[in-house]
Amino acid sequence: MRQQESATFFGSEHFLVGQNCELHRQIEATQSTFTATTGGGYQDNPKNPMELTSKQLSRSVTFFYKDVSSFKAKFEIKGYSKLGTRNFMFAGESAVSTSCTAAVCPQKFGRCDMEFTKVIQNNLGGKGPQTGAPELRYEAVCTVAHASPPTFDTLDLAVTSVSDYVPAKSIKNGIRGKYGTINLMNSNKGDWLFSFYKSGTNIPYTVGYAAFSIFDIDSGNPGKEIVTLGGYKSFTVGNETELLVESSGGSLKLTSTTLGIEADNPSDPMALTVQQRARSVTFDIESAASFPLTFEITNGDVGTGRNLLFAGSSSLTEMCLSSKP
Repeated sequence: MRQQESATFFGSEHFLVGQNCELHRQIEATQSTFTATTGGGYQDNPKNPMELTSKQLSRSVTFFYKDVSSFKAKFEIKGYSKLGTRNFMFAGESAVSTSCTAAVCPQKFGRCDMEFTKVIQNNLGGKGPQTGAPELRYEAVCTVAHASPPTFDTLDLAVTSVSDYVPAKSIKNGIRGKYGTINLMNSNKGDWLFSFYKSGTNIPYTVGYAAFSIFDIDSGNPGKEIVTLGGYKSFTVGNETELLVESSGGSLKLTSTTLGIEADNPSDPMALTVQQRARSVTFDIESAASFPLTFEITNGDVGTGRNLLFAGSSSLTEMCLSSKP
C-alpha cells in the first residue's frame, strides 16, 4: 500500500472500533490516532453510516465526547497516489457503536477487574471436593479503588448453588490456567449465584463495574451447552458469533450451535482466536453485589460432564472499547 490515511482526534471521552478492526491505533493521554493498514477504493466506500459491511466496520471508528463545545481533529494523507486527493468522511452515530452493546466506558473508580488465581473454599453445593461451607470461593479476585476518600477494597467472589448441583467430577471445580471453572454432569442444569464479598468476610459488596466473560460455549456429540445470565447491564459477542442469542425478561440466553473439542479451548481470555471469540460472551455488570447464572447441558454420555469456563475481561471488549478506563 503506497498511501495511508491517518486521523487523529483530541479530547474524546472514549472510542469504539469493530472486533475485526484493520486500523493501527496509537493511544495517548489526550489524543488517539488511527492509521490505515489496508488498501481501498471508491467501490468499498460506505453509503449509510448505520448500515456498514464487515469491511466498512473494520475501517471505521466512533468517538464519544462529553461536556464539550468543540473538538479538534487532524486528517493526514501519507505517501503518493495517482488519485491526487482523498476524502475525509464523517457522521454522527454509526453501526460501529450499535454493534457493541456497551456504549459507555466503564469507570475507573468502583471498578472490579477480576482475575481468578486462588480458591479458598471448594465445596459448591456441598458436593466437594472439600468440606465446610457449601460454596466455591475465589480469594482476592480484584481490588476496588475509591476516589474520596482514597481507599481500596479487596474482594472475593463466591459461587453458591440455588438448585441441586450435580457434578461429574467436582475435583475439576476451581481454576484452570487463567480461568475459573465449574464442572457439570451431562443432561443436567446448574443454577448458581455469583456474589461479591469483602475479602475474608461474608459482608456483601456492591461493585460499580465488573466485566464477566464466559468461554467455549460449544456442543458435544450429542448435547448442547446453554448459558443464561441475569443482572447484567450490557453484553458483547463477536461479529462472527456462533451462539444463538436470546434476550428475555432481563436475562440473556446463549445456546451453542457448533461442535467443539478440548483441543480448541482457549488458554488466554485476552488472546482469543476468531473461533474462540465466536463461542464467547462478555457481560458488563454495574452497581451489583451478585448476579445469577444457569449452565445447562442438554444431553451427553452418562457419567461424564463438561466444564463452564469464565474470567473477567476478554479480548471481545478489548477490541470494542477504548483503552481509556
